[in-house]
Amino acid sequence: MSEKKPIVIDVGTYNFKVGFSGDKYTTFPSMYGEDKRKVIVGKKLFEDENEGGLSKEECDSIMVKSVLERGIVKNIEKFNKLLEYTFEDVLHVSPNEHKIFLTERPKNPKENREKIIESLFEKYGAPSIYIGNQQVLSLYASNLTNGIVIDSGEGITSCVPVFEGYSFPNAVENINVSGIDVSNIIAKELVKENPNHSSIFSSFYNNESTVTNMKIIKEIKEKLSFVPIDYHKEILELQQTENQHRQSFKLPDGKEIKLNNQILLSGDVLFNPNLVNPNENLSLVEATIQSINKCDEIIQNSLYNNIVIAGGSTLFNGFVSRLKEELLKTVPKNVKINLIAPLDRDYSSWIGGSILTSHSSMEKLYVTKNEYLENGPSIIHKKCL
Repeated sequence: MSEKKPIVIDVGTYNFKVGFSGDKYTTFPSMYGEDKRKVIVGKKLFEDENEGGLSKEECDSIMVKSVLERGIVKNIEKFNKLLEYTFEDVLHVSPNEHKIFLTERPKNPKENREKIIESLFEKYGAPSIYIGNQQVLSLYASNLTNGIVIDSGEGITSCVPVFEGYSFPNAVENINVSGIDVSNIIAKELVKENPNHSSIFSSFYNNESTVTNMKIIKEIKEKLSFVPIDYHKEILELQQTENQHRQSFKLPDGKEIKLNNQILLSGDVLFNPNLVNPNENLSLVEATIQSINKCDEIIQNSLYNNIVIAGGSTLFNGFVSRLKEELLKTVPKNVKINLIAPLDRDYSSWIGGSILTSHSSMEKLYVTKNEYLENGPSIIHKKCL
């Protein structure tokens, strides 16, 4: 009888991506809906009613809350509900029969890692566990072991240099501006432009959003917002056409709301994070170059030659072009840069985890149940570097 395949779980602030090693993945929101009677997790939360999702009345009343904040688990009880949904409703397995491979953000706090493996060993009886760096895995997904990964998801943006399959923690640059901040800009500008709907959209950035509001913000962000190549030039062009044609968006109830230029250009904040977070002193390009400069000079060219882009927030129209243009303006002329932007880069870390867990060399890297019982949860820091 062949050994059962490992389970790969990519833990994101917006989505869980789950599946068996070497197979297809499934995604569902890493959030939960809550009303007075029940807690809802999984695909049902955002699916249309005719696909088994919530009714319109439920979407208008059920509040959506995040399980993770900036990639860190803030509610372990609800995180366990996401794990239960993964094992029971998506994969239909007993977790005590499969190795479990999870992904994590860079510089993940030790206590966050420990409470996750405690749950998996104690509550679910996992036989062995590994936690892998999302950006290293994204590099593997592009069939590379050397390079720098620029990863922007829902919760965090990171620049992570990797050489021979290992990241350099001291050279990692994390920026606490990402997809959620773009969503917050959209919500605040909608309040400004549509005072009659202010109570609806102001709840979004107070973390008190309904399912309906989340869907509206997500649709505007994904379909209409973009990253301008040249912000000032783009805003002038939009202002000229705005007088003749003002962008609008139709709500589920048929009413239309106005969109201003700041909503359309909201993706710019990914390149200028200090616009929304004064604690962030570096632009995205400055953070990338600083991360590379912290590495040994002998490997810097190989990092510039393999700049891998990952994460859902890099899918904005204009993101890759803006990054390339700003890097070419900033790096020395004799440095060759090469950007790699896979079409499925919002799933790169899951794909990399699936590849890694298919290798026989992975076997010795897992933390086993016996090692956990002998050493406690701190063993994760020794084996999962």
